[in-house]
Amino acid sequence: MSLSTVFSCYILCVRVKSLSIVLQCRGMLPVVSPLLAAPGFNMVDGVSIDYMHVVCLGIVRSLLDMWLNGQSESYYIGDKVAFLDRRLHSICPPIVINRSPHTVKEFYTWKANDLRSWLFYWSLPVLRGVLPTEFYVHYSLLVIGCRLLCQSHISARQIEEARKLLLKFYQIYEVLYGTKAVTMKVHLLQHLPGVVEKWGGLWSHSCFWYESLNGVLKKFVHGTRFVCSQVASVVVIMKTISDILPSITDKHLTPPVDRLATKFGLTQSHFEVEDSVRVCPLQDIFVDPINSLLRGFGSEELCHGSLVKTVGRMKLAGYVVRSKKQRVIKTNSYTVEFSDCHEHSSLGYVLLFVILGCGQFAIIQRLTMEEWPLLSNEDDIMTDVVDAYGNLQELIGNHIVPVQETQNLVAIPVGNIKAQVVCVKMLGSSCLFVSRFPNIIECD
Repeated sequence: MSLSTVFSCYILCVRVKSLSIVLQCRGMLPVVSPLLAAPGFNMVDGVSIDYMHVVCLGIVRSLLDMWLNGQSESYYIGDKVAFLDRRLHSICPPIVINRSPHTVKEFYTWKANDLRSWLFYWSLPVLRGVLPTEFYVHYSLLVIGCRLLCQSHISARQIEEARKLLLKFYQIYEVLYGTKAVTMKVHLLQHLPGVVEKWGGLWSHSCFWYESLNGVLKKFVHGTRFVCSQVASVVVIMKTISDILPSITDKHLTPPVDRLATKFGLTQSHFEVEDSVRVCPLQDIFVDPINSLLRGFGSEELCHGSLVKTVGRMKLAGYVVRSKKQRVIKTNSYTVEFSDCHEHSSLGYVLLFVILGCGQFAIIQRLTMEEWPLLSNEDDIMTDVVDAYGNLQELIGNHIVPVQETQNLVAIPVGNIKAQVVCVKMLGSSCLFVSRFPNIIECD
């Protein structure tokens, strides 16, 4: 061992000892966790992995940084930022996604919710035809693997499928981006399926739940002094309001209590269908779809120009679904998945809600599903992925579906609407992309 090596080791020991003395003086010296003494507790399996920090704020943000700033690399797309922004800004998200897509060049200011929406809904449609094929296919392994692990209900087969996808993503990551890019967060991807087996879907033990409380805490503080007292006072007020709310109806709430309850989120926004009912003549293009459905019910058919009750929105399948006739420009909450009269699952736009004597119905403009040529230009490095995952395109199609608009209208009972979906319609593209929500529990 050389003298320089011995000296370097000595300096390192001195620094470590000095750091220990400083931590000990400040009461920060690491100690043995009392959890280790808890019966049946395993420190390795007893601590879950938070996908908000590992995947969204970690891997996804790192990939964006490399794609947009790695000018000398084959994956560089920083010269196409303006095109990506035009695609992003043309997207109209549903109202359940509170944050609209932001410009890509400011990705480092994106919050975890923005990165999650980018990962699950926007990235694959927006990057299609922009990111080189080998990197695009590789990135799709991450998207589909994480989506499988974030579902409301996850089967053992889906966990195993996600394990294969994330393992293949990890194995190829170093080949595509270099050894330096393989950080601890990339390594943790291999353990996500095991965490889901023990603790449930990734959404059930992520930090998104706690991060969303930061906005609530900010409302508790109105000055720089006596912050703890301010928070304590608001907690007492909230407790008092929660106790008296059940004994008072909304119509008799005094304005101050009503404002406080709304401000602190103690009352949920709601609406009654009757509040937005309008009586108007039924347009001619809607008569035939309605009559086709009424014949199946054995009910009396409608005439052209018949007066019917219509509503602009309804709460269905856990979501507020709006009709396209409301002409809301910045959001798209009218794209749904539904079952037709043959019990086939279909996609479409809700054009109108109609209330008749025999029930409530939705008139829907159908969307036809298209094929997605994901692997049209395979590179050599992707050959093993294509061979091992011949169903990769099928897996992607189960989550993100390319569709085309049609002029085919159909009327269905509102109970046949199964779920609201995210519709990505990008500027300059005739093809639409419909993405299903992984779950309806985790929201912005």
